[in-house]
Amino acid sequence: MRERGFTLIELAVVVAIVVVLLAATAGFTLGSRPFALHSAVTQFDGLLAQARAVAATGGNGATLLFEPRSPLGTSISLYVGRPNGPPMSAAGPALRIDADVRASGAGPAPFAIFISSAGRATVLGGYPAGAFDPAHPQLVASEPACPVPQRRAVLLTFAAARGSTELALGCSDASPTLP
Repeated sequence: MRERGFTLIELAVVVAIVVVLLAATAGFTLGSRPFALHSAVTQFDGLLAQARAVAATGGNGATLLFEPRSPLGTSISLYVGRPNGPPMSAAGPALRIDADVRASGAGPAPFAIFISSAGRATVLGGYPAGAFDPAHPQLVASEPACPVPQRRAVLLTFAAARGSTELALGCSDASPTLP
């Protein structure tokens, strides 16, 4: 009786198939990480456009509340109004993105961005994570100053596993009082 093993060609074909499958899996995994960052920024752009529309039509602006998620990510909630006394109301469900967000002048989440009716942004850090109550917000007597006056912007940095990107939201160089 004759024992038969694998030929060199059969073995080479099997190894080639395994290598192709591993390369495809690695490419998909590495390619999806930059997509997470791009997706987070794109989703935030949509929420920011909604916040500016709410601010322009609501009379008292809008508030974007950033809260950290564990282990990676940020939850962003949009509220009608700013925390200057009248109750605020949620303008929809929170946006959950797979990126950590930092703001100039506030650091990492939690922080709030206030959008005026003119579309200008200011930022305030120090909102305790999970403690924000729109019916009884931490009152703010005046708008914070623009954190990067030379650029007249609030700078947001979105960071995910394989990179980061920065967005600039225009703000006023003055510190107007909330209406």
